[in-house]
Amino acid sequence: MTDLLAAFEYLGKVVRPTAWGNPVDLPAIRAELRARAGRPGAVGGPRATWTYEYPDLDKVPDAIAACEAALEAADLHEQEAWALQTILAEAHDVSSHARDHSAERITSHTTKVHGSIRPDDVAAAKEVLRRPAEPVPAKTVDAEGVADAMRTCLQRLEIEGWEVVVDAGMAADMSVLGGKHRVKVRADATFAPCAVQQLLVHEIGTHVLRRHRAEGQRTPVARYAVGSAMRTEEGFAVCRENLAGVNFNARDRVYAARVIAVDVALRAGIVDVVDALVEHLDVDTAVVMAVRVKRGMANPHEPGSNVKDHVYFTGSRIVEAHLKAYPDDLGLLFATKWPLEELPRVKALVDAGLVAPVPPELADPRIVL
Repeated sequence: MTDLLAAFEYLGKVVRPTAWGNPVDLPAIRAELRARAGRPGAVGGPRATWTYEYPDLDKVPDAIAACEAALEAADLHEQEAWALQTILAEAHDVSSHARDHSAERITSHTTKVHGSIRPDDVAAAKEVLRRPAEPVPAKTVDAEGVADAMRTCLQRLEIEGWEVVVDAGMAADMSVLGGKHRVKVRADATFAPCAVQQLLVHEIGTHVLRRHRAEGQRTPVARYAVGSAMRTEEGFAVCRENLAGVNFNARDRVYAARVIAVDVALRAGIVDVVDALVEHLDVDTAVVMAVRVKRGMANPHEPGSNVKDHVYFTGSRIVEAHLKAYPDDLGLLFATKWPLEELPRVKALVDAGLVAPVPPELADPRIVL
């Protein structure tokens, strides 16, 4: 099993779809869009072509071959084998098409992985955005304050081996690096107190706790995200925000606007996405969001979308509906990093003694507050 895990850990380091899908010169691209925002019919504007680089792509074939050899030699439960084979198939697909930046390819692949948006999702998102925007709370907590709060949460949950670091070189305000057991906070970021509570539930009380519990299972395969795992992962985190009562107006509007961004991007170019979003968001947020739903495409002015960003809103709706119908599945969602639709496979691992559901007291989202 050691050789198998080592092979798949290395595969995770060299298969980097985000690195291959982020356009070169991103700050300049955002600046061009900001200059164009709110000027319908303006002459000129954002560049017509985005370019990309491919770090580590040449290392992927050997990494896949090593995983295939280790998998063939391993004695696994059928569900463990299914999970690893699914990861291999995804790695092969992503790496084989890394240089294909057509709108059709980006749309079809991300829809396959993250699912599609439905008309009722768009309608629900529009309903959220129709509500009056409340004043944005003052950002009075600095990065060190957030990091200290997160360290306290880790102690409260008795999670060892994780670190929270303040990093000046980040683009996002916050990130969780599960494989490295590290939570990062951008050094110059500031947060409203309500946002800190939301982050504690979302990042520590869901992402970190879920990874920690999955790593504690008898089968090490439980720790790997499989298939459409992102929609469950982020949807579950937002669902827990709602359950804990730490969601707030500004954040709800961002989640809803991401659905609108994907919906518009599927039918129009990036300028139209920005124009649609500035009706609901400030220009900087709209620009960042518009770039995200076009990332991976060579021509962002074509219809098509990297649909990933809808998973926060649509995933929470799916997870909430499932848990309402099957409340006993809550502990199972923490037992692995697998998606909601694969819970029957998780239950098979429970029956085999390879996975244990999380105790109810740990599943309470308010435990981190």
